Amino acid sequence: MTRRARESTGPFRHRTVVLGIAATLIAGLLFFVLSSYAPKAAQNIGVTATPASDSAVGYSGFVRLLEVAGPRTTELTRSGELTRKGLLIVFVDPTDSPESLAQIVAAREYEPTLFVLPKWLVQPQSLIGTRVASVGTIAVEALDRMLEELTPGTLTRRSDLGSAVFAGVRVRLPRQLQTAASGDLAVPGYPDGLLLKAPDGPVFVLTDPDLINNAGIDDIANARAAFALIEELRYTGDPLLIATPRLTEPSGRNLGKLLFDPPFLPLTVILLFTGLLALLHGFARFGPVMQRGRVFAFGKRALVETTADLLERAGKLPGLGPRYAETMRRRAAERLGAPPALGGERLEAWLDMRANCGGDAGGITERLRALDQGNDIDSPQELHRRARALASWIKERT
Repeated sequence: MTRRARESTGPFRHRTVVLGIAATLIAGLLFFVLSSYAPKAAQNIGVTATPASDSAVGYSGFVRLLEVAGPRTTELTRSGELTRKGLLIVFVDPTDSPESLAQIVAAREYEPTLFVLPKWLVQPQSLIGTRVASVGTIAVEALDRMLEELTPGTLTRRSDLGSAVFAGVRVRLPRQLQTAASGDLAVPGYPDGLLLKAPDGPVFVLTDPDLINNAGIDDIANARAAFALIEELRYTGDPLLIATPRLTEPSGRNLGKLLFDPPFLPLTVILLFTGLLALLHGFARFGPVMQRGRVFAFGKRALVETTADLLERAGKLPGLGPRYAETMRRRAAERLGAPPALGGERLEAWLDMRANCGGDAGGITERLRALDQGNDIDSPQELHRRARALASWIKERT
């Protein structure tokens, strides 16, 4: 089997590789633009516990419930918006740091805030990430570090508790309930240790997320209890605020918008088009291959041309005329057998007479004078013409 036949039948054919690279680049560019202009939609990709996630551990159903029920709901994206008035609901993810929770508490001061702690470790079961499977629960020690920044307490997990009253509504508790042993910090009207209140401010902690996430809100009783919880915690008439600890700084610039908004948009398009041409050039060459020539060519002619080019660049060509004339004068005298004692004008007169050029108006004298006065030559072409005239004269007479 020939090499071309193997390439056409193998798994990594040229066309397959090109299409794979192109699809990867396009997907990366689209995700970058999506993250810049639609961060809420970008958060829906993956299995993190965000207000936009449709997975079992997400809270998109709870957010839609609040929007339909009536309270004006706003999602915060910048840390500078934390001082806004209203009940803030913070959905905590396992990847969030305890320090980020403390910063939110410090920024909120006297405004009510409800933190919903995470519980499950999941992995996606589909490419779009809306179906997930549990791979276990988060270590209690990691959650305790988060809880320390909010209120005193230690998390525990209990099993098979049946039902309980939650915000005046009887609900079915999760099979594995996550609560906190916190003493008198538990809020009355809720299962012991499920809802905590900080001792020095309106900071509340819901220790188990399964009552309000997408998996829990599927139960109508849980939905009613979740809405009753929000109505109890927020002040009448105040709006609802939704956020995650992953907030951007108020002075931060969005690089994606900076690249795709005027006045940098034309430059970005040019760079993308240039990169596309460079990619295409790597697979299909435009035109023949350019052969790299030698720095110095071979041969006497090439050496003479290179020397002449260097002299021209240095501005030394006009001064070569008198030297060339003296050299050719001696050469003509040697070939015609001129007496050694002759020189100057006497030698030139002898050369004219010896070469039998009586009918020649100037003979060799005129040609030598033309080169001796080389300072008035304004171009290399004129110097070359006069030198050739002198060389031709000597060649014809000798």
